[in-house]
Amino acid sequence: MEKVLVAMSGGVDSSVSAYLLKKNGMAVEGVFFILYDEPANLNLAQKSAEFLKIPLHIQDLRNQFQKEVVEPFFEAYKKGLTPNPCVLCNRKIKFPTLKKFADKINAQYFSTGHYARILKIDRKPFLFKGIDPTKDQSYFIYGIERDCLERILFPLGELTKKEVKNIAQQLGIPL
Repeated sequence: MEKVLVAMSGGVDSSVSAYLLKKNGMAVEGVFFILYDEPANLNLAQKSAEFLKIPLHIQDLRNQFQKEVVEPFFEAYKKGLTPNPCVLCNRKIKFPTLKKFADKINAQYFSTGHYARILKIDRKPFLFKGIDPTKDQSYFIYGIERDCLERILFPLGELTKKEVKNIAQQLGIPL
């Protein structure tokens, strides 16, 4: 059975992503990243993982987040730029850490609740927009390393936000 590591935020998107991957026969494990003091959603991520009957790992990335995202954000802002901290976080923290932790637990894939798609052209993976034009998040993750694209799964890329909320409500996922 193939294994996938899912970044669990405690929200509907990551919870439904984990559910869909499990439903498709994958062994699913979750990981919650602590990026700042007293993360409000940790309890929700734990409840979702418990509901889905999957293990949840917790990774403390506060120091790295401060150094790689917060400080560069403020430095750029002081220079009159309008940086996007999500782009920095995804490129420098979230996806590299997911890849490294997936390797550690012998997971072939890693996943998030982003509304984006990976499509292969001539056997090479490319990042595409999700089908829901109101929820596309490919622009948040455009900067991730190409070698990550081979192993990323975006189960929500073919769904709308409304469909995802309906799945969560039908299952009774704690939110």
